[in-house]
Amino acid sequence: MAPVKLTEAFLKKLTSVDPDNPEAGPKPSRFVADTERRGLMVNVTKAGTKTFHVRWTDENGKSQRIAIPGGAWPDMRVEVARERASDLLHDVRSKGRNPKAEKQAKRAGVAHDDTIKVSDLIDAWDRLHLAMRRPDYRRNATTTLRSDLAAYLAVPATDLTRKAVVSLSEQLQTAGKRGAARNMIAYGSAMYGWALKTGRVEANPFLGVPRPAAAMPDRVLTDDEIGAVYAAAALRPYPSGPFAQLLMLTGMRRDEVAEMEWSELDGDLTTWTVPGSRMKNRKRHVVHLSEPARSILRAIRDGAARYPGSKFVFTTTGKTPFSGFSNAKEGVDAISCVSAWRWHDLRHTIATRMVGLGVHPHVADKVLAHTMPGIMGRYQHAEYETERKEALELWASHVLGCKDRAATAISIRAANAISKRSTDSSARLKALRTRRLPTAIAVGLTQLND
Repeated sequence: MAPVKLTEAFLKKLTSVDPDNPEAGPKPSRFVADTERRGLMVNVTKAGTKTFHVRWTDENGKSQRIAIPGGAWPDMRVEVARERASDLLHDVRSKGRNPKAEKQAKRAGVAHDDTIKVSDLIDAWDRLHLAMRRPDYRRNATTTLRSDLAAYLAVPATDLTRKAVVSLSEQLQTAGKRGAARNMIAYGSAMYGWALKTGRVEANPFLGVPRPAAAMPDRVLTDDEIGAVYAAAALRPYPSGPFAQLLMLTGMRRDEVAEMEWSELDGDLTTWTVPGSRMKNRKRHVVHLSEPARSILRAIRDGAARYPGSKFVFTTTGKTPFSGFSNAKEGVDAISCVSAWRWHDLRHTIATRMVGLGVHPHVADKVLAHTMPGIMGRYQHAEYETERKEALELWASHVLGCKDRAATAISIRAANAISKRSTDSSARLKALRTRRLPTAIAVGLTQLND
């Protein structure tokens, strides 16, 4: 049969009967080539099993063919098969690989060990590849995969299927964790892509798995919302409150602020130098701290909240950086009544509002440590340190002005929230008293409330 464009609908109807000779009945095996990806074929057997193959010509001019690992349809869709075929053919032509010979070597017991577990694969990826990545990416990637793939950690890495990955993704989405599903797929695909290139596995089960759309688009807070959020953060305890305030005043990323170390701050707290190892663009970045930012840091440094001997500015253990981002935001939201925003939206807000205050866009980009695009990024090396300092001072004044306008309403709201919690607590205790509890417990509850 002449090559055809393989589609899901075509494969659903495909049989091993040769259309040029239907009287002969089903053939034991029949290959159909794809017109879209040269070299991709599908083999349909008499039993109806359909498997994708790749065909190429070796250096001796001999035609070679091999089944794509994990390439059984419909578990592997057509688009994914085309991607896998492209990867295999690229390796054959540019790297001199011979997948068929590798498969034969594997059967002979001289290839990689199929018993490597998912947990072992995560360890190997972390140790051999992620050591060169940013610490926050390395930590987030391994933590996410160990958490989301917990049920498969003891399973051979080659046994994790695309169907299982889709199921895990849908479970996370059903639980309202769309972002977590996106991260799992992104990190998992990166890990298995590395494992595929290093010969540890033969297929990437994350390849082609649809990533759910972001749960929330980027948004810019209004001045009223800026004031409400900052005023609410000012009422929160260490480390969550000061952490949120520094995010708003510096425009730096969440993890960059959370992992701030005292050694990165100069003696008078006028500048904060973030090492390239902790920056997304891998470049050292100097943050000029405004007076409100310095005041917050001085209060931590000289106050009782600081953990003696800890290298981290924000910490709840003294040994690890602050990480309670969700709880911190819930606390701020409860008082500010500003909703449907993310920590990262503060960077969008700062970039937008700074320009509105008269800061040049390229200076605002430098404040946020953005890599400049195009020819500017190639030839423009100015850091605009004076302009950045002025921009952050201007921004801090604007934030405090917004906060002053919102302070009274936020203070009243916080007081009402405390009063409501106290009332709710008393109501719960009274409800417990009305139950038929042993006398000793009832008396104890009465004394506790009184």
